[in-house]
Amino acid sequence: MPAWLFLCSCAVQPLVADVDLNRASLRLDDSLYLDQPALEPEVAEVAALTTFGAKGSWWWSIGAGAGFGESPLNSEYNASFSLHTFLVDDLEVVMEFGAWFFDQEIDDAIAGAFNVMLRWHFINRDRYSIFAEAGAGLMLSSNDVPVGGTEFNFTPRIGVGMTWRYSEGPSRLIFGARWQHFSNGRLFGTSDNPGLETAMFFGGVMIPF
Repeated sequence: MPAWLFLCSCAVQPLVADVDLNRASLRLDDSLYLDQPALEPEVAEVAALTTFGAKGSWWWSIGAGAGFGESPLNSEYNASFSLHTFLVDDLEVVMEFGAWFFDQEIDDAIAGAFNVMLRWHFINRDRYSIFAEAGAGLMLSSNDVPVGGTEFNFTPRIGVGMTWRYSEGPSRLIFGARWQHFSNGRLFGTSDNPGLETAMFFGGVMIPF
C-alpha cells in the first residue's frame, strides 16, 4: 500500500469510529439526520393518556363555586369532587359530587348533589382549552330550596370555561361561568315549584389518573 494511502486511512478511521451508526442514517436526498429514539409501548400509552383531551383518558378534580340570584340573600356556595373521562378526543363526561350551602332570606340550607355533564373542548391547545358544557343532576337539601319550594330538586346547567396547564406537568386549572337552575320539575305541584336561577362562577384543578 502506498504510504500516502496508509496515512489517509489512519486519519479517517477515528472519525468513522465516533459516528453512532444506531442514531445516524442517510436520507435518499443525501442529507444526514439523527433518528429520534422510539418510546417503549408502555411509555407511549401513558403519554397518550395524560395528553389532555385524549380519548380514554381519566382525570379527577376538586373545585368550588359561588352563585348569585336576585338578591344578596339568595346565593349559594359549593365544593365538589369530580371524575372526568373523554369519550372521544376533546369530548368529556364529568361526574360531579357536590356539597352546597344556600344563603336564603328565611331558612338557610345545606345540600348534597350529583351532576352529570358533557363538556366539549372546541379549542384545545397544548397549554389551554376552551369549552362549552351542559348537564343536570339531583339534589337533596336540609330545608326548602328556594324558600317555598321543596327539599328535592333537579339541577340543570349550561356554561362556558377554560382549562390552563399552569406548569410543565399535565395538571390544569379549570374555571368558568354557568347558568344554574334549581327546581323540582313540578313533581309536587305547580304551587311548590318556584324555582331558583343563578349566575355561577367556578374554579378548580384537574389531575390525571
